[in-house]
Amino acid sequence: MISLESIKYSLRNLAQRKSRSLLTILSIFVGIATIFIFISFGWGLYDYVNSVSSSSSAELVLIQARGGGAPGLADVFKLTDTDLKTVQKVKGVYQATGVYFKPAQIAQGNSKKYVFLIAYDPKVPLILNSYNVEVSQGRKLQSGDEGKAFLGYNYQIPNKIFPKAFKLGDSIEVQGQKEI
Repeated sequence: MISLESIKYSLRNLAQRKSRSLLTILSIFVGIATIFIFISFGWGLYDYVNSVSSSSSAELVLIQARGGGAPGLADVFKLTDTDLKTVQKVKGVYQATGVYFKPAQIAQGNSKKYVFLIAYDPKVPLILNSYNVEVSQGRKLQSGDEGKAFLGYNYQIPNKIFPKAFKLGDSIEVQGQKEI
C-alpha cells in the first residue's frame, strides 16, 4: 500500500527536479510511440509482402512455344489443340486455355504501327486475369464477337500511339481489314 508520506515525497521531488522529471516523462512517451511505430511498420510490411506474394499468380503457369511469336518463328514452333488438351488433363490443372500471339500491322489513316496482336478465348480469359487487365470503357470481348478489337488504354491518348485518339466504336485497320 502506498502511504501518504511516499506520495508527498514523490511530489516534492517532482517539484524540485522539474527538468529531470519532464525529460523522464518525455522519454517514456517517446519509447512507447517508437514501439507503436515499429509494430505498425511491421504489420504494414507484412500485409504488403502478403498481398504481393498472393497476387503474383504463383499458381499460374504460362506455357509458350519456343520462339514465342517472334517474327519468322511463329509458324515454325507452335502449340496445338492436342497440346492444350494434354495440359488440361494434367493433375492439378484447374483451367487451361489457348492464346494466340502474332505481330500485326495496325493503321489509322496514313499512320501505321506494328504491334503484337493477342487473341484469346473469351470464355476463359486467363491471359487478361494474369495481367490484371481492366476495362475503362466499353466491355471485354465475348463469344461470337467477330471483327471486334479490344484496345489498350494508350490508344485513347492523342499522340501516344497514333496522332488521333481512338474513341469507343471507332474503326481500326488490322492487317488491312477494318475492325470495330
